[in-house]
Amino acid sequence: MTLGGAGIWWAIDLFGITNEYAADGASMPLAGTNSLRRGLRLASTVLVITLAGAVVCVSAAPVTGTLSPPQLPR
Repeated sequence: MTLGGAGIWWAIDLFGITNEYAADGASMPLAGTNSLRRGLRLASTVLVITLAGAVVCVSAAPVTGTLSPPQLPR
């Protein structure tokens, strides 16, 4: 019903799993090295920025009208 908080909770979870102290539901630490987590954080950042850019491009109003050549002075 909430659509995942309109994607906000998805983004929070995406960055949360790359945290150095991330844990699962049973409070057990997630496996992975810090270099792996840095790579995941970079990939997450690129993904979120790309998706945000796509939403802006899709929701932007189209530019309408015609262009006419500039008038030269006489």
